[in-house]
Amino acid sequence: MTYVMPRFDDLPLDIIREIIGHQVLTKADLCNLRRVSKNFGGLINPTLFATLSLDSKDITRDTPDFLKCQEIITALADSSTTIFAHTRQLKFDASRIYSTKETEIEGISRVQRLVVERIHDAVSSLQSLQFMNFYVSVYYPERLTTNIISALGTLASFEGFDNLTLNENPPSSSFSIQFLSNLTIFRMSWEGRADVVVSDIASLLARCPQLSELYLANNSSSLQELFAKVMETEGTWKLKELQLHGVDVSPDAMRAQARLFKHLTCLEIRNNSSLTAATDFGTICDILQQEQGVLLKSVSTDYPEDPLLLSYLCSHSGLTKLCFDSGKKLQPPDAADSGIYMEILERHLETLEHLQLHAGPLWTNIVTEMGLLKCQRLRTLRVDMTLSWEQLLTKKKAILVGISLSLLNIRTD
Repeated sequence: MTYVMPRFDDLPLDIIREIIGHQVLTKADLCNLRRVSKNFGGLINPTLFATLSLDSKDITRDTPDFLKCQEIITALADSSTTIFAHTRQLKFDASRIYSTKETEIEGISRVQRLVVERIHDAVSSLQSLQFMNFYVSVYYPERLTTNIISALGTLASFEGFDNLTLNENPPSSSFSIQFLSNLTIFRMSWEGRADVVVSDIASLLARCPQLSELYLANNSSSLQELFAKVMETEGTWKLKELQLHGVDVSPDAMRAQARLFKHLTCLEIRNNSSLTAATDFGTICDILQQEQGVLLKSVSTDYPEDPLLLSYLCSHSGLTKLCFDSGKKLQPPDAADSGIYMEILERHLETLEHLQLHAGPLWTNIVTEMGLLKCQRLRTLRVDMTLSWEQLLTKKKAILVGISLSLLNIRTD
């Protein structure tokens, strides 16, 4: 009896996946595997094309990458390719295409028309798409943005924006995200005052009961108006991470909407336009703790000397991320009071994984064996400080010897 060993690509898919999963494969290796057989293509494509980047920012006369964007969009719209069937993330930035004139690159106007006309069908074909990075340029025709967002609204798989940036001040009144709902992640930044955008965001948040991560950056809006329509809904919001940059966040507004943040674990407030911003963060933390029982695991602020915040951080343990930026500052405390910073570190040394701080005189001793070497879970450290090269090398060596960091970034002034 003769036994013929099957070819590798004839093996069951689960066995092939197991074999490939234990190999260290480069992008070139994956490309080569795809060429061996269609069977391998079905296994490799989800890894190789997990992200599709349609980015034109590097277009020049000598590198006509806009042709590649055009070809991919056409292939997707015509359903003539299946390699993006498992694509989970889309990055789109066509600003270079639409800011370029025909006199600069011949044929660019034809490409501009094609992208507008075919982009809806192209995006709609990405049936596994979950997230998008979308840069909305001032040069875009209104139909382009509308076609993309309406296409996203047809995808049951779509979960939200890793980054949605409106590069127009103020944003166009035609901009709308009314086609979207049930997102889990929404990260958006825009400039200037635009009531229609604020209203649109407020409506969207009310349509996303499972939203877990929210980032909003704008210096002309407030927490109260952005969350007004969510407050009109029933049930408990699932939000875990809230990052607000430039938004007016007052303690009164947070107290009125506290029930929305019952599940909050991460809070970041920067460039708060509230008149009492210097002490608002600590007050807000107390409100969340007292009214909803929230103990934050991640805190990020540009008011590191907020006395109420420092007191809050000393009142409990379990913090995994702490970011004290070097932004707006209060009058620094006396040297005699500097022990409060060490007390914060002591409180959270068993859980702290990410630390970012601006190291003035009060922080100097922390960036040594006295403090950081006790934080055995610490993996990311970012420090801004004034040190001589000799001091820097000494402290850097001490840190590296004591703890295992995946990222060490010490910036000297």
